[in-house]
Amino acid sequence: STTFYNSDLETIQKTLAKFFTTLCSLPSAYKTWWLNLLKSDPLHVLVETTLIVMCIILVVWQRRADWKLRDESKKMGGGQLAEKEKEELLKEWKEYGRKPLGGPSSTSIGESTTNVGTDVGSGIIV
Repeated sequence: STTFYNSDLETIQKTLAKFFTTLCSLPSAYKTWWLNLLKSDPLHVLVETTLIVMCIILVVWQRRADWKLRDESKKMGGGQLAEKEKEELLKEWKEYGRKPLGGPSSTSIGESTTNVGTDVGSGIIV
């Protein structure tokens, strides 16, 4: 039983040692691969690098824009309307009345305004 445990332990140690050796050699292998690719196809590397840099810039830029919006909303009282905006909305509502929330349709829910004309062949004329 002890020899079985020791052999399993040795196998695990060898596997872990091989894993860490491989893991430590990955950066140099990647560097070699990338330099070889640069020599063989520089246009490919240029295009791919440009796309990756653009993606990184977009992510960073979007985060900065989100932070700016959060800061502005905090300055205005946590997303509430400013007094000027409230007055403008009240003025519009007094002049034109409040628009219905459901859009331009004036029908009630469940009310149908569809008129079916005739049944011709495999289709219906509405």
